Amino acid sequence: MSGYEICIVTAGDKAVVKKITEALLNEQLAACVSAVEKIKSVFRWKGKTEEAEEILMIIKTRASLRDEVMQCIKKNHNYEIPEILFIPVEGSREYLDWVGANTRFALSEPGTDNSSIGKAENQE
Repeated sequence: MSGYEICIVTAGDKAVVKKITEALLNEQLAACVSAVEKIKSVFRWKGKTEEAEEILMIIKTRASLRDEVMQCIKKNHNYEIPEILFIPVEGSREYLDWVGANTRFALSEPGTDNSSIGKAENQE
């Protein structure tokens, strides 16, 4: 496995997409968010078949950030139960390296020393 994933999310309006995108990028939880407008979703909701025009978000991230990405989306989404799906990906090494360079390590990622996170540097 490459250690990277695509997260698929749908939203009903541009404002929600912008809010989620900004939060993910500002927190370095995603390297890129692509938004595909005017998709048609047909789904079951509360015992009825519903139909909606939505925006599909394609979020490029590290697999180790999955929980933090999910929390960020839920915090900024307006749906009662937002669609949040993760798909492991393989791809060009150059692109995946770029995703890695533009996302942070998870706080609990193996092999990282996070002991200094949030601490001031020692001053002499």
